[in-house]
Amino acid sequence: MHRDSARELPDTRVIIVRAKVGAAGRIVQRTQLTTHQVVIDLATLIFVQSGQKRIRWAEGDCVAHPGDAIALSGDRFTNMLRTPDEASLRAFAEITAANELDVVRHNATIAAQHGQELLKLFSGSRAHLSVAAWRAWANEPLT
Repeated sequence: MHRDSARELPDTRVIIVRAKVGAAGRIVQRTQLTTHQVVIDLATLIFVQSGQKRIRWAEGDCVAHPGDAIALSGDRFTNMLRTPDEASLRAFAEITAANELDVVRHNATIAAQHGQELLKLFSGSRAHLSVAAWRAWANEPLT
């Protein structure tokens, strides 16, 4: 049975799915992303919630910051560069560290096979982790 559905995710994110039609939601991006030659068929409004977005087209470019909106006319190609802000990077690092820690705590095989590599990953991301998140990983027995 196909039904329309919406499910709440942490951070009040919503993904709406309509069976056999499609899905809509917001993009949660954690690294800089450049997209080239994006086709804008119809007039589009882009609202920037965090980070920075640069839109480039043949006649010029525009930079938008949190709270800004960019209106694009249809029938054009644009290039877009999206750079996340520090708060987004920290939030991503925190949730990733918590998720992976939960996995290694509940699966000894994964802990033995991948625990040390994960510890190295989070060591490299330490600047984006809270003290509590880093201590949880640093004190985790991974053997």
